[in-house]
Amino acid sequence: MPGCRFKSQTRNGLNRDVSGSPKNNLKAIYLIGEDPVLSEPDMNHTIQALNNLEFLVVQDIFLTETAKLAHVVLPAAGFAADEGTFTNTESVSRGLEKQCLRRVNPNRIGR
Repeated sequence: MPGCRFKSQTRNGLNRDVSGSPKNNLKAIYLIGEDPVLSEPDMNHTIQALNNLEFLVVQDIFLTETAKLAHVVLPAAGFAADEGTFTNTESVSRGLEKQCLRRVNPNRIGR
């Protein structure tokens, strides 16, 4: 995107981030729009790593396999209902523009 610069970072992967080091002090994760249980290569290891966390928050538009393990699940807006940027698990950032507007029924306001 013109005028925007993002730092390039190497990502270890969730499995190594959560449980790959005996000195790891990671206690909580807030995942937004990601389902590492299905996207990480070793599902069983990922589930074990997420279960070892003291606190897991997932924000998604669906109740994903990862969300089923979370302590807290928060709602999210779909891609066409929001604008901004997102970064996927491969550290690729993309911009979004709002494509749809929520329709409001004026008869339901205040009820």
